[in-house]
Amino acid sequence: MKSIIELKSRIKDKDFFLSQFEQQADKRILFVNPSLSGKNLYKMLLPYLGLRMDNSFATAITNISDFSVTDQLLGYKAIDIINGEHSEIMIKWATHIVFPFSLQPLTEHYAHIREINPQCKVMYNVDFNFYELSDKHPLKSLFSDDMIIDFVEDNMYFSDVILTSNGQMQAYLIEKVTGLVQTKYQDIDRGSIHEMIGVKMIPFLSNEKTVLDNVEYDASEIIFKVPEPKEEEVVTPPVKNKKKPTTKPVVVSKEIKKRANKPVIKLEKVIKKSVKKKGKKKK
Repeated sequence: MKSIIELKSRIKDKDFFLSQFEQQADKRILFVNPSLSGKNLYKMLLPYLGLRMDNSFATAITNISDFSVTDQLLGYKAIDIINGEHSEIMIKWATHIVFPFSLQPLTEHYAHIREINPQCKVMYNVDFNFYELSDKHPLKSLFSDDMIIDFVEDNMYFSDVILTSNGQMQAYLIEKVTGLVQTKYQDIDRGSIHEMIGVKMIPFLSNEKTVLDNVEYDASEIIFKVPEPKEEEVVTPPVKNKKKPTTKPVVVSKEIKKRANKPVIKLEKVIKKSVKKKGKKKK
């Protein structure tokens, strides 16, 4: 945790920030705006630190924000990856750009990334099954809003890789996104030169010693089983008469852009109202 706190301070230094984009490696991963939360710690911050130990990876980070339920769901209000001072440097450097789970419409961000660096893969995290929340779940009312579901489904469909942290969710999303491709998004070009959407499982990274120090176990009976990695499972958008990939991606369709441009103030009101209800229930 000490390394994370130090990183939060150092990333504000311009020289340190820019030095990240001088690294060279086969895979260069940019993590966008993780917050100091449990999920972001294991899915973004620890991978940022851990992957740097492998010479085939280079990692960078835009910033680290303090945790807030509302800000986490809104996502990138504070991060201008489109018009920011160092936006082009970051995007040209990255082979992969990882977004955490956000309800903010990201289709414009994706299109901007692809215009500058068509080869870059856009990755979008899905933290939980927002389709099947119980009536008692604190965010049930939020994810009952059709506008919210539209935003998240757009964020998934227009990404190149959807990331989740367990096999059951991976299987569920493969089936769900395949259905969306064949119905809601039929004939809608994603604007990416990568023709398929990958649905990948990225397990939480944790320290073995820390975990074992906090559980009771019999060392003579413990067996470590490392799951064999699955082949990447993907869904293919069946776009009729689709043109061959070009160096410059197709612009996001007017239909999707119109939906993504719904007033963000409405999104803020919906989220804040839901979070407020959550707080009352705890009392």
